[in-house]
Amino acid sequence: AEAKILRGPHEDLESYLEAVDQLRSITRFFSSNKNLKSSIGVINQANTLLGKAIFKLEEEFRQLLTSYSKPVESDRLTDCLPNSTKPSSAAHGHDDSAGPKSSPEHQNKSLETVVRPPPALIPPRIIPLLHDIAQQMIQAGHQQQLLNIYREARASAIELTLRKLGVERLSKEDVQKMQWEVLEAKIGSWITFMRVVVKVLFAGEKKICDEIFEGHATLRDQCFSEVTANSVTVLLSFGE
Repeated sequence: AEAKILRGPHEDLESYLEAVDQLRSITRFFSSNKNLKSSIGVINQANTLLGKAIFKLEEEFRQLLTSYSKPVESDRLTDCLPNSTKPSSAAHGHDDSAGPKSSPEHQNKSLETVVRPPPALIPPRIIPLLHDIAQQMIQAGHQQQLLNIYREARASAIELTLRKLGVERLSKEDVQKMQWEVLEAKIGSWITFMRVVVKVLFAGEKKICDEIFEGHATLRDQCFSEVTANSVTVLLSFGE
C-alpha cells in the first residue's frame, strides 16, 4: 500500500483507492488489537500515509475538475430548447420582411424538429472518477475542501457560459436609460436566457452534483447552491 500511495493516483486511480481502503482496514485492525507489540508504530505509520493519500487525492480532484470544467458554447445550449421557445430573429433586431415568408406547413415542421439532448457539462467517463475521489475525501472529513474546489471550478465555468450566451449584469439605472426598442429586444433575449439557464444549464449542473456527491444530500445541495448563486443573481438583476 505504501508504494502505491507514494507513487500517486494519477497513473492508476482504481489501484490507488484500493490502497487507501487497505490502509484504513490496517488501522482498524491494529486499533482493535493494541496489545500487539507493533500496534502503535503501525497505526502511526498508516495514519501518516493516509494523510498523504488524501492530500494527493484532493489535488487529483482539483486537477480533473478544473481540466474538464469548460464553458459551453451558446448554440449548444439553445439547440436544447424546443423551436417554439428559441429566440426569434425579431428579438435580436433582425428584419426579415424582405425575405420569403415560410408556409404554415413549413413552420409546423420546424416546430416539430427534434430537440437535441443537453450537452454533457463534464464528460461522462470522468464523473465516476470524481465520485470515487469525493467519497474518500468525505470519509476523511474533508467536505469543506471538496466544496471549495467544486465551487471554484464549476461556478467559473457556469459564469463564463452565461457570458458566451450574452447575459450581462445590468443595474436599474442602466435599464431606465434604455430606449424602449432596445429594452424590448433585451426582454425577449432575457426570457430565452432564463429558459436556457434553468432548463438546460442548471439542470445539467444538478445532475452532475447528484452523481459526484451521491449519498451525501447536504453536501450535494450546498455545492449546487453555491455554484449557481452568483449566476442567479446576475440573471435576476435584469428582471428586477
